[in-house]
Amino acid sequence: MTTTLRQQTIGKFSYNLSSITMAANIRKEIFNFYRSVIRMTKNWKAKNESNTEIEIQFIKTMARQMVKELQTIQNNDNNQQMMKRLNEMNKWLQVSQHYGIPYERPYHLPMGSMRKMRPKL
Repeated sequence: MTTTLRQQTIGKFSYNLSSITMAANIRKEIFNFYRSVIRMTKNWKAKNESNTEIEIQFIKTMARQMVKELQTIQNNDNNQQMMKRLNEMNKWLQVSQHYGIPYERPYHLPMGSMRKMRPKL
């Protein structure tokens, strides 16, 4: 068994330690995301009380879909993309908690991006 700072060789297999630690960090972040989702759904109250259960189910299914998307990225072994997606997932969770709305925030065109229509004479 040979050990260096960046690479470890065990038998026939060689592992890049930085990618292993990165994968471990990503896995830990995914578990933290799930924990946050579970904590949020336990105390979730919808703006309209009759929709509380619907919104809780929506939050859970969105979390599952996001993690499945993350797994497809993981199969491609692109750590930078995975970290970017994890940040987006956590941002969605924070926005949902802050505004009390589980749906993604709509993005609109910036002011003045569309010209005003002049009436034809």
